[in-house]
Amino acid sequence: KVFKTNSYLEKGFVTGCLRISHESIFTGINNFSIYTVNDEAYNTFIGFTREETVELLNKQKLSSKEEIVMKWYNGYNFAGAKMLCPWSVLKFCESAGKSENLNELIPDNYWINTSGNDIIDICLKHPDAKDSMRLQNLLNGNSELIQASEFTSYPEINTGTDFETMMSMMLHTGYLTVIKTHPDRSLDVKIPNEEVLDSFRERIKVVFSKKNAPWFEKAEALKSALFNNDKDEVQRLINELLLNFVSVRDSSYENFYHGFLLGVLSIVTQNASEISSNKENGKGFSDLILRSGFKAVILEFKKMPSDSVPKVLLNTCSEALEQIEENKYDYNLQQDGYTQIRKFGITFYGKECVVLNA
Repeated sequence: KVFKTNSYLEKGFVTGCLRISHESIFTGINNFSIYTVNDEAYNTFIGFTREETVELLNKQKLSSKEEIVMKWYNGYNFAGAKMLCPWSVLKFCESAGKSENLNELIPDNYWINTSGNDIIDICLKHPDAKDSMRLQNLLNGNSELIQASEFTSYPEINTGTDFETMMSMMLHTGYLTVIKTHPDRSLDVKIPNEEVLDSFRERIKVVFSKKNAPWFEKAEALKSALFNNDKDEVQRLINELLLNFVSVRDSSYENFYHGFLLGVLSIVTQNASEISSNKENGKGFSDLILRSGFKAVILEFKKMPSDSVPKVLLNTCSEALEQIEENKYDYNLQQDGYTQIRKFGITFYGKECVVLNA
């Protein structure tokens, strides 16, 4: 009635992240002109342009913060226009106005608390390992090709939702942005900026924790397999966990896997003394050590390319075990009275690993 029967209204507009859902000749509400973030007509109306942001920062005497503001809040591509999240830019300026020391002012994630983040949680828990790898690719700063959908209503989002549908929802709600449109209307999308990446980072802490029962159970099983010296079960469990795990860290480096296993095993240790990382032992620094009673486990990690052949992977595991022996990583444990010391060399390649024990 506000639109159809209001004689004082010449023109009106409705905003939202999805299309108008009741556009029909039977509903009494029609004749809408719809413009999305992929349409040029009003693409610079949905946010701040770079020029507008620079002007605002200059007026607020925050020109020195331009680079970091662009890193955190820029990156959205609305039909060719490079845009920033207006809410976050304004909140940053507000925080600056309250700050006593602008030199110490750092960006914050203002966007994460403006709505629920259930879609991130469901995406992180998605059961398909291939889809987890696609999400990991996005978190590593790369792009993914999707077939986007224009919704007229929110689809029911759950862990069984098709990944393309979920990616489309994330695009429409600001978690992703378009970097290229193909002739067949498929899209290359990526995470736009540090603020959105931080939203994923915060939810990862929750999803891959004790609150996630299946994840916790697998972590407990891995801990038991390590202390029982069952290398086949250790390899199986790590591979299973890796396939469904995503992280903001870069999987091209060995410390990604180090952090991954440290995180997994930390949620099933009773206190900090049961697990140590990069601690000086013998003649060097061991990657990871677990302790329980009079038992201990030494883990040494290696990273190889994802296309490595099995023989090379096994040889690298052997090198990891040799490193444990040569550097006497077990010396301090023996001095402390540990009678059973398990040793594992683990070589990671892509989303898989090979395990040898001694």
